[in-house]
Amino acid sequence: MNKETIELANSISLNQMADLIRIFSDRIGVFVGSAGVLKKHLKDRGIGGIDGEGVNREVDDYEFLVDSELNEDNPVVTNGATIQINLAFTSPDHA
Repeated sequence: MNKETIELANSISLNQMADLIRIFSDRIGVFVGSAGVLKKHLKDRGIGGIDGEGVNREVDDYEFLVDSELNEDNPVVTNGATIQINLAFTSPDHA
């Protein structure tokens, strides 16, 4: 990060920072996290067929990412001394 950017960040108020996030909100995506479903978890829930070894062979292990865009109507609000980012939705990328 260059020195000018750091100086700018240190010189603006919380409200000004929130305004900048609003300005760029259509170009911001948020990675929430990843989650996985294992065959054993599905087997324990009675989903799919179980082979002689107790392994669910009908459903593969998989992992998906959860991400979102910022809420279009209200992407950011100040909340005390912090900024609250509001997400539009969350969806797994392999839903």
